[in-house]
Amino acid sequence: MLHVLINVIRMLAQALGLSSSPPIEEKEDELSSLPPSKSTTEAQFNFWERLFQATADSEGDPQVVYPLLDNQSHLLDDNFAILLGNWATIIFREVESEQRYNFANTIAIFSELIREFPRGHRDINLKIAITGNRVATIVFTRQAFPADWAMLQNNLGLAYCQRIRGNRADNLELAIRYYLATLEVRTRQAFSYDWAVTQNNLGNAYRNRIQGEKAENLENAIYCFQNTLEIFTPETYPEEWAQTQDNLSNANLYGSGNR
Repeated sequence: MLHVLINVIRMLAQALGLSSSPPIEEKEDELSSLPPSKSTTEAQFNFWERLFQATADSEGDPQVVYPLLDNQSHLLDDNFAILLGNWATIIFREVESEQRYNFANTIAIFSELIREFPRGHRDINLKIAITGNRVATIVFTRQAFPADWAMLQNNLGLAYCQRIRGNRADNLELAIRYYLATLEVRTRQAFSYDWAVTQNNLGNAYRNRIQGEKAENLENAIYCFQNTLEIFTPETYPEEWAQTQDNLSNANLYGSGNR
């Protein structure tokens, strides 16, 4: 099935001129003032095709994908992120629903792999991750795929918490917004583990928040960590429990220093 999908990608790319024309510029972030060359764009498209296939074949195994990223890290830049967004947007319009789901799922998996990629340029990795997660929401809408949509919202929250570009305060506000959106679907009753994970993530965002009153932010962080510990107990999830306990201790420590 995968090879059929890859052939669809290749034929559509050729028909639509994606592998030979520069991507459309994205307006949100600052970009290089020099447009990429045709050869660079072609190389990046071919590289993305290999990454996509490796991610799908290996089901997102870092030991398979990360060596590819290491070997071609010079192709990872703003242009690559824009190409990914343009490619996915057009592909989602052209293929059938089952293929759209498979494409979006692979993009979501890859986006998390590159967000966690420990090498290369961190700001570029995060930009690519944000682009991939955003474009996957074209398919994974809240109405059609609520659990997948919530996963993407949570992953966007993680990326914005870590984001280097832009204003730190604004990035954290976006992260909080994404986490709160996640929790509209990831309820304690329906997704107890995922609910706890997102509560912990939200707690970290509130603890680091720049806007608002520091004391109130810390109280919100403590509340989130306490929620998390209702699910992450020493008996059920010892590693997650220990990490959350550490987060809660840090929040309490920061809070005591502001009294």
